[in-house]
Amino acid sequence: MAAPLVSIIVPTRDRPTLLPRAVGSLLAQTEADTEVIVVDNSSPGVAATSCLGLPGLRDPRVRVVRAPLARNAGAARNAGLTVASGEWTTFLDDDDSYRPEKIGHQLALARESGSPLVLCGACYHLRSRSRLVHCDADRWEGDALLNRARLGTPFLFHRRQPGVRFAEELGAGEDLHYAHQLLARFDLRAVPVVPEPLVDVYQDEVALPRTNLRADASWRAARRVWWEFGRRYSPSARRVFVLRAHITRAKLHGDPRTVLQLLPALLRAGGLAEWRFAANAVAVGSGWGRGRWVT
Repeated sequence: MAAPLVSIIVPTRDRPTLLPRAVGSLLAQTEADTEVIVVDNSSPGVAATSCLGLPGLRDPRVRVVRAPLARNAGAARNAGLTVASGEWTTFLDDDDSYRPEKIGHQLALARESGSPLVLCGACYHLRSRSRLVHCDADRWEGDALLNRARLGTPFLFHRRQPGVRFAEELGAGEDLHYAHQLLARFDLRAVPVVPEPLVDVYQDEVALPRTNLRADASWRAARRVWWEFGRRYSPSARRVFVLRAHITRAKLHGDPRTVLQLLPALLRAGGLAEWRFAANAVAVGSGWGRGRWVT
């Protein structure tokens, strides 16, 4: 049996009511030469029903991999990468969904540009509004790859790279580290973008704590990215990155005082381009913006 063109890896844990939407969006892709690898990392009490009996999972394109000992999403994604056989790889979180053209548009851009990694736009569904990201530029390059591009796993579409894995010890921010590994391995200074919302992110739909909001874990991931990959970017970009990391840590700790103390330095270093990040930090750090701003 021929290997599929694209492998889509979906880690899931204890959210069987949301998984059908995610998997259904993958089976509805206009590019049909895909395999969907659902990595079931559910708790023992729900493992028997979390995946195997759900609608859509009997489709021949879907493969369920049990990974009960995976300690976090990075480990679950690594379990998926181990069995993935597609020429191209992409990811989806179990509480989000793809629009039908997602795979097709990114594959076409990768072939047209010759780039082994491409990104796409997304729509964040917030409590009282929606927010589009990655929809105003068809390319990120240079320092923008450090401080402007959103490198979350659902936006990534890359050529299979067996030597790159998620750093399981991070626990949060491992997606950022994984993306920078790819940039370094492929030696990319620019990445094409499909500037359309091809992923729907439902930020506040789930009651379970979101691991990417663990302040100290995210801080550790940012420090590791800076240490391992910072030399690829200019000193001014590295300074903005470090200030953003400090502010994000304070924001997630709910410490608006520290956020306000650091923002002048960020605005001096990054200029008006940092206004949205600054507004987000104030809104979320104060508690007012939770659910209304992308966190």
